[in-house]
This record gives sequence, structure tokens and C-alpha cells, in this order.
Amino acid sequence: MNFKDLAYFTRLVDRQSFSRVAENFQVTQPAVSAALRRLEKELAIPLVDRRQSRREVTLTPAGNQFYAHASRILNEYHRSQQDLVSLEKGTVRLGLPPIISQNLLPQLAPALQEADLFSALKPVEGGSNQILKKLLAGELDAAFIGTAGSLPSDTLEVEELTSAEFAIIVSQQHPLANRNRVSFSEFVDDPFIMLEPGYVQDNVFHQLSDAGITPKIRFQTSQVELIKQLVAVNAGVSLLIDLAISQSDPLIALPLLDDVPPFRICLVTRKGQHPNAATQAFIDLVRNELKGA
Repeated sequence: MNFKDLAYFTRLVDRQSFSRVAENFQVTQPAVSAALRRLEKELAIPLVDRRQSRREVTLTPAGNQFYAHASRILNEYHRSQQDLVSLEKGTVRLGLPPIISQNLLPQLAPALQEADLFSALKPVEGGSNQILKKLLAGELDAAFIGTAGSLPSDTLEVEELTSAEFAIIVSQQHPLANRNRVSFSEFVDDPFIMLEPGYVQDNVFHQLSDAGITPKIRFQTSQVELIKQLVAVNAGVSLLIDLAISQSDPLIALPLLDDVPPFRICLVTRKGQHPNAATQAFIDLVRNELKGA
């Protein structure tokens, strides 16, 4: 049994076409058919029900079970390849959500310069949900992840670094700008400028909306600075964490009276991975500089 046969088989199930698989791997259709026959011969059991229409690939019960195992094997093989590439290059593929990066990286900058680690960082930006998927897939060595819930402890090493609070962000001219705290329901008529799906703030917004309050989302973007600029000119309000707002911003962060979990900022790695020297040095540096900050 070889990885190429497993790859042909899983792609065949996914694409439902011998010709598409052949085109994808740049081989002939007979080569794909031969791979399927080899697997069935080695396993001594049919994987595909050949009594069914040739227009679709129908798996036998054994085929369904083997597909699940083969997919896991290939995923683990892919993660191993990614780990080896990182190990050889001595880089740190680092997941960075935008709000977290603009707050944590400046704090880490002096120590990173002293340790000569800046050049080893290969940042991958995105929402915490997107970054978590990349980390689990082996495409990242470490990540800063923001969460308002729990992270899978069976597959991840999670170290909480600090936390922040969710807040409604308004311009200085907003009628409620002078309030100390506000309820989400008070903004039911305000248009919201929000981060795109894939960010924790979007999840919390919809959790609050599930309580029967459904404000209108006017605009969504992945750029935090654009959100702040739009809110500043009264194009709407936003739901962000208080750390996103600096003293120089012409904005007000209003803490919520609603029962909203804190936004925990964590350093996350995969369990069982073997970090290269640069990644381990970065992890140690973060622990020393930010743990409990």
C-alpha cells in the first residue's frame, strides 16, 4: 500500500469521477483504476460497489470505513511533511489575528530583536477561526489565537497570555458616547461595521443577536483599521475588543452590561509536534515576555 494509491482513492470518492482524478494527478484513467484494484487486492475486500451506475462512485460499507482511515492517514502525512519543511528551514510560521498582532508584536519587538528572531517569523494573518484550522492542518508552527470559548485540549497546547473585554465601539459624537456601560439592545437601530466571518467578534455578535436582538450589519471587512475609520466618521458602530482602541483613536469603547465571556488571548501549538530551534526559541520568548501580562 502506498500513499499515491490512497490519494487516488480519496480523491475519487471526493470528485466522483475517474477522469477528474486522472486529470488532477496528470495520469491516465487506467492508472487510477489500477490503484483502486491494488488497494482492494491488498485489503482482500471490495471498496467500490460495481453493481451501481458508472456515473457515480458508490462505496461498499468497507469502502466507507476505509475512506475515513485513508483520509486521516493522508492528513497526518501532510502535517508531517509541513513539520519537516519547517524544521529544515528554521522558520516560525506564525498565525496572527490582526487585533492581537497590533497589540502583542510591539510588546515583543525589543526581545525579538535581541534574540535575532524577527527574520525567522513568517506571519500568516487571518481570523482566529481560520488560523486555528491552519494550525491543526500543520500549516503553522504556532499561533496567537483569541477565543471566547474553549479550544480542543486533546489536540492543542494552549497557554493563556492575557485577556480583553468585548465592547461597543462608537464615535465621540455618538449619543451614548458618555455612558460608562451599555447594553447590546440599545444599539438595535445602529448599523454595525463588523469583521468578516471567521473572527471571534463575529461569533460573539451572533450570540448576542440570538437573544432576539438583530441589528443590521452595514459592512464587513478583515481590516480593523478600516472599521475604526468608518466608525469615527459615524458610518456605524462596531463590536470589537477594548484592546483594539488606542488613546489616539477618536473613538469610545463602551463596556457591555450583557453576559459576554472574556476574549482570551492564547499562545497555541499542536500537541505532539517537534518544533525547530527557532520555533522553540520563540515559544520560550513569548512565555517569558507575555505570560500573565
